[in-house]
Amino acid sequence: MKKMLICFLFIISMKTAKTQDNVFYEDVLTTENKSLSQRQVFTKASEWLVYSFYSTKNPVFFSNEKTGRIIGNGSFQVSIPQGVNGNTTPMGHVSFVISIFCKDGKSRLVFSSVTHDAEASGFGSGGNLLSIHPVSDSLGLSDKNWKKIHEETTKSFKGISQALLAYLNATEKDW
Repeated sequence: MKKMLICFLFIISMKTAKTQDNVFYEDVLTTENKSLSQRQVFTKASEWLVYSFYSTKNPVFFSNEKTGRIIGNGSFQVSIPQGVNGNTTPMGHVSFVISIFCKDGKSRLVFSSVTHDAEASGFGSGGNLLSIHPVSDSLGLSDKNWKKIHEETTKSFKGISQALLAYLNATEKDW
């Protein structure tokens, strides 16, 4: 019986670890109006996701108002800074899954399945951004540039989080 319990706990912990391993960035947002209900936060977050990622096919591919969970996808172009004069070099697109968990007066954003696709940038695609190094066939994509792509992606996710928070904090008179 003890062995079965240990095996069960091990399997559960492996499943949890696997889910958490796919997370690239996470942020908890607390609204200024703490009296917003889960339903109100859910509605505003759903609207924001559709408006923010309108150019993405199916920006919302799962939502459940009862649990307050929204899952969608998005992508953005990533450019990295070059030198001190402010120039940037386009490095392709970053695609991701965004999950929003809504509660009374707050939400949690989770960015997962984050991948880099170089497209026509002249560099190789780096693959999963959780990797320390780009995939081996990424021609011209150095570890230094890979690190910069990580940094720019993190900055973008912070900006996305702040944009959602601003939308959640907007009142009818702000529109």
